[in-house]
Amino acid sequence: PILSMAARLGYGSKLNLPIEGESPGLLPSHEHMKEKFGNRLIGGHLANLSIGQGQIYATPVQIARGMCAIANGQYLPKARLIKHIQDLDGNIIEAFPVEKEGSLGVNPGNLKAVHAGMRGVVADGDGTGKSAGIGYPQLVGKTGTGQWSETRNVALFAGFVPEVNPEYAFVAIYEGSLGEGVSGGKSAAPIVRSVFRQIYNIKKSRGDKIGAVRQLNAETEKAPKAEEVADGQDADGQDADSQDADSNDSGESKTKSKPKPKSSSKPAETQKVRPATPAPAPAKPKEGFLKRLLKKRE
Repeated sequence: PILSMAARLGYGSKLNLPIEGESPGLLPSHEHMKEKFGNRLIGGHLANLSIGQGQIYATPVQIARGMCAIANGQYLPKARLIKHIQDLDGNIIEAFPVEKEGSLGVNPGNLKAVHAGMRGVVADGDGTGKSAGIGYPQLVGKTGTGQWSETRNVALFAGFVPEVNPEYAFVAIYEGSLGEGVSGGKSAAPIVRSVFRQIYNIKKSRGDKIGAVRQLNAETEKAPKAEEVADGQDADGQDADSQDADSNDSGESKTKSKPKPKSSSKPAETQKVRPATPAPAPAKPKEGFLKRLLKKRE
């Protein structure tokens, strides 16, 4: 079961990206173990494999794609290098939709337990990856170490963000020097925090709706009403991005419900009807990256 699950997460096979030198990594089998060590896989080997040690090899891209599958909980996505093609004005000329490479086939209860554990790695006070925390939205992950040789190690931190309605899956690799002692929590997790703090600061400066609003929509599976959420604010008029202090122990956001308006005792014909709020003007398309780059060069 351990090796079967690893295979469904994409380990042991190439991603078939148009790049040279890609390795399929290694998921050991009875045949491999017999050829190399003269015996079949036994309990001790599986104990090592369950924590990523022993005869198992993986590339960083394999790990990131595996995290993507754990994040969506349903399928392993086909790897790609290009999301879409834009013109100089930022208009999308051609898009490449996500393709599914295989079903994950995980019990929802088991998946929930895995997500909770990955949240604890970052959110709990004694979590090994707490130095990856960005506040809000909730980032989840797993620390790890790997060996290149007997004298050189690597540290890893992999995961996804936000925990609910994920946008990014990632892996950070810290290459240790000869003889250097490394750990995922101390060496790789701070890199992740630095990168995603910058990403979400940019999103906030652009006015993107992140954090509580996005996660609330994912949990209720319906869009918020206009009178409850507008322009990135919650029902109390607070910025959705500033609700880190209101998160509960499970990592989910808290939002205060708006009290229902009291019914009027006036006759229906004398009641005042509030005019409908006009729809906001459509946002202007953002200037394309290449056009901004050319302007800087000028």
